[in-house]
Amino acid sequence: MGLLSWFCGFTRSDRIKLDHGLLILHTLEQRLETIMATQAELAARLDALRIQNEKARAENARLLAELRTAIENAGQTTPDVDAKLSALEASIQSEDDENPDEPPG
Repeated sequence: MGLLSWFCGFTRSDRIKLDHGLLILHTLEQRLETIMATQAELAARLDALRIQNEKARAENARLLAELRTAIENAGQTTPDVDAKLSALEASIQSEDDENPDEPPG
């Protein structure tokens, strides 16, 4: 039995149901494509944000090292400056601890 004769054996109601089912299937396929595209865009955005964050962390570490060197080279500092520098270092370390480094490899 060929496809045409098989299809012609359907009643009008059967064909309407089949058309409706095919329309639903097509709609689901389109939504799946949209979801997959959105997921790919989201993954790319997340990767860009991770790279941006890593660059910011490296820049913060560099600036903190420069600040520590400048303070040490300035000579005697007040206890207030020492305390504020220690607090800044602790704050940065705390942020670093909350965001563990990726395993090597």
